[in-house]
Amino acid sequence: MNRAQRRQAAHAKPLSLPPRRRTFGPTRPTIEEVRSSFAEIDHVFGLLRDGEIELHGDTPAFRRDTTGEWFQFSAAMHGWCDLWDRLATHHRLSITTTPVRKLVDQLHAGEMVTKGDIDAAWRIINAARAAYREMDVYEVKIFVRTVMIKDQLEAAGQTGETQ
Repeated sequence: MNRAQRRQAAHAKPLSLPPRRRTFGPTRPTIEEVRSSFAEIDHVFGLLRDGEIELHGDTPAFRRDTTGEWFQFSAAMHGWCDLWDRLATHHRLSITTTPVRKLVDQLHAGEMVTKGDIDAAWRIINAARAAYREMDVYEVKIFVRTVMIKDQLEAAGQTGETQ
C-alpha cells in the first residue's frame, strides 16, 4: 500500500456494524421470540380446545415442528411449570401453575378433562406469555438452562444431595 492509499484508508469511514438491540437495561423479547417460545404450547392447547390430543403409544405427546421428534406432554409441561414457578418467585409474579399441572396430570392419567380445566390452564399460559414480554431474554435463557440441567441431573440419578 503506498502513501496515498494509506492516507485514504485513514480518512475512510469505519465499517458500520449492525445496530445492537439495546445496550442498557433488560433486553425484551421480540414478537417472534414470544411466538416461537409459546408455539408448541399454543399448538397442543389448540388441539385440546378442539377436543383432540395426539398420542405416542398410550401417552399424550406432541411432535416438535423443527425436529419432528416426539415429547411426552406431561414431562414437558411439568418442566415448563417448574420454570415458571422459578420465574414467578424470582420476579414476584402472581402466576401459579397449579391449573396447568392439574390438567396435565388428568391427561396423563387418562381422565376426562373439562373445558373449564382447559380454560383455567390457558389463562395461566397467557399470563406467562404477558409476563415474558416484560422480562429480560438473557435472564430467562439462564433460567431455562438451569431447569434443563436440573432435569438432566435428576434423570441421571444425581440430585445434588450430599451423603
